[in-house]
Amino acid sequence: MAVREIVPLPQVTPLEETPAYVVGVANLRGQIVPVIDLNLRFGHAPQPYRLEDCIVVLEHGEAVIGILVNEVSHVREILPTELLPLPSYGVDLPVDTRFVTGLFQAGEQVAMLLHLENLLRLSGELPAVPGVEALMPPERTDASLLTSPHDRNVLRERTLQLSQPVESVEGDGATPLVVVRLGEEYFGIGLHAIREFSDVHSLAPIPCCPSHVVGLMNLRGDLITVLDIAGPLGLASAPAHADRKIVVLNRSDGSVGVLVDDVLEVLTLSATEMPPVPATAHPGGEDHRQGTVPYGKQMLSLLDLPALLMQQNLIVNETP
Repeated sequence: MAVREIVPLPQVTPLEETPAYVVGVANLRGQIVPVIDLNLRFGHAPQPYRLEDCIVVLEHGEAVIGILVNEVSHVREILPTELLPLPSYGVDLPVDTRFVTGLFQAGEQVAMLLHLENLLRLSGELPAVPGVEALMPPERTDASLLTSPHDRNVLRERTLQLSQPVESVEGDGATPLVVVRLGEEYFGIGLHAIREFSDVHSLAPIPCCPSHVVGLMNLRGDLITVLDIAGPLGLASAPAHADRKIVVLNRSDGSVGVLVDDVLEVLTLSATEMPPVPATAHPGGEDHRQGTVPYGKQMLSLLDLPALLMQQNLIVNETP
């Protein structure tokens, strides 16, 4: 609930008189957002930055702060029963000194649940804990240490795109989108239509179903019907291998997921950035393509996924 959007790494301007883990500020649609390097915040050695890095923009109270991470992998709900306690190591740490408040299983890995208030605290350091050695302060680093001409040009283009002001992220007509990739094509799907993302695992085929019904997957006890939408979009289908992702939809009539090749980021578009598709783009009366917008050097097709799944050729009618 704290995540406003996820953007690729732009140029970040270093500031003086800030903690070392605050690597600078970024201009996000006219708003100056401080950027925290999580690696430095945890007291680790500085690591080189990459074009693949991204910034998760968080709203915490009245503050808007970005955290710099290497990759965003999943969006999912965590039930209280899934949380595991932290090992104590013989020291009982008070809650207001912790960056991590619990553990949970995320696929084959154990993930950490972060304490946002402590993590984003900029006015002073955390309280000292008797008997616990303090971390050495990390070196200050420069978030613009991408020095090749190509990398600097990419950062410059991203910065120009992200600095275009909008009245408000929650303003009239502003639409949060998840960017996914299918083959060589990029699609934007309204965030409101999505429940979570998942890796592909243990798909069970369903007998006597058309080819676009890939199978059933058990997602934490919930049976997800997984569909391949490549055909209706005019794309070539691909096998449901483990490197692909599943976008799970918010639906009251059952759990449905669609296969994609990659989940890239979350971004917000204003109404003025979303021109409609010409009528000739959907001669068959299709209403699932809502427009196209520039996306880096590519074009991003805006996809109404719930409308696409209501097409008659995708519905499996079990009545005789």
